[in-house]
Amino acid sequence: MLVPVPKRIGTLQLCGLRRRELVDLNIDHIQRLEDHWAIVDLVGKGGHIRTVRMPHWVKQTIDVWLGAVQIAHGRVFRFVCRRGVAWGTKITEKVVWHVVKEYAERLGIWESLNSRRTISGDPVLASVTIQAAN
Repeated sequence: MLVPVPKRIGTLQLCGLRRRELVDLNIDHIQRLEDHWAIVDLVGKGGHIRTVRMPHWVKQTIDVWLGAVQIAHGRVFRFVCRRGVAWGTKITEKVVWHVVKEYAERLGIWESLNSRRTISGDPVLASVTIQAAN
């Protein structure tokens, strides 16, 4: 079963990732640290390198996605053709923005959002994308 795009993006936004970080996320960034999963050596805003804790259920969602489209290395998020095969090497920040916008509009809350606000990394909007995907 293929995990819907908004659910995949929303789960990682709940980890506090920005659009750029989400687009640049590589499989090698996801590692087990002691008793939890984390996204390590993530280059964030201003070039700062950080580590972000990842809940186990987020890791499970990503594993389902990677298995469904048979991605073993490289970027986590890529375009997928109608046959369910990964195509290309990455998605763009604009794709993430459009996915969140589409599902916020479906829920009727897009107009109430501040247009100057960054929509990635916002836990409320991340949960919106997950709710709309269900």
